[in-house]
Amino acid sequence: MKRRAQGFSLFELMVACVIFAVLAGLLLQRLSFYQEEAERADVEQTVGTMRAALAMRQAALAVRAQGRMGADERAALAGANPVAWLNAPPRQYAGEYYAPGLDLVRPGWWYFDRSDRTLAYRPAGGGASIKFRVGAEGATDGRMVIARVAD
Repeated sequence: MKRRAQGFSLFELMVACVIFAVLAGLLLQRLSFYQEEAERADVEQTVGTMRAALAMRQAALAVRAQGRMGADERAALAGANPVAWLNAPPRQYAGEYYAPGLDLVRPGWWYFDRSDRTLAYRPAGGGASIKFRVGAEGATDGRMVIARVAD
């Protein structure tokens, strides 16, 4: 009499589990990469929005000053929080702080550091905050720009 096989052997089950674990590990690695890329794109989009708001603010000041912004207007822009120029703050904006500790601002949130007048983003993946400042550094035509502050 022939005996009929019934189901998987233990070895076949172990091989299937190993293949599944390797594929799951690769999937999680790719998902982490795409999550970091999405966060980077969100930061770039938010900074781009603030740069557009700064350009509109400068244009409004230049129109009021009949074409030329004075030193007072530049100084006011350089010390300002660029979030104040937006119609609504970014969805993850914690507010203004004086030298906040890492326990005060959650990962993935923006804040304005009043002690050094920088707009900062605390990455969700950990690490040091990414800081931006309004200033004339890098602009050759006297305009103000929002530039990343070197660590």
